[in-house]
Amino acid sequence: MRRIVVVLVLAIGLAACRDRDEPPPDPKAAAVPAVIDAQLQAIEKAKAVEAEVLESKQRTDEALDEASGGG
Repeated sequence: MRRIVVVLVLAIGLAACRDRDEPPPDPKAAAVPAVIDAQLQAIEKAKAVEAEVLESKQRTDEALDEASGGG
């Protein structure tokens, strides 16, 4: 009986110490690209808004020039 217990303990110990093929994924590593993607999307949106504002300013400036008599 004692031999069976020793064999079982050794088997469990060896099984616990074995190398795994793939390490478990790091949850922080998965979250970083999502944060970066969100920031990149925000930057792209800001650039689009900036372009719209600059176009609007240019149209307003042109309309003011025409209204004041050109030039």
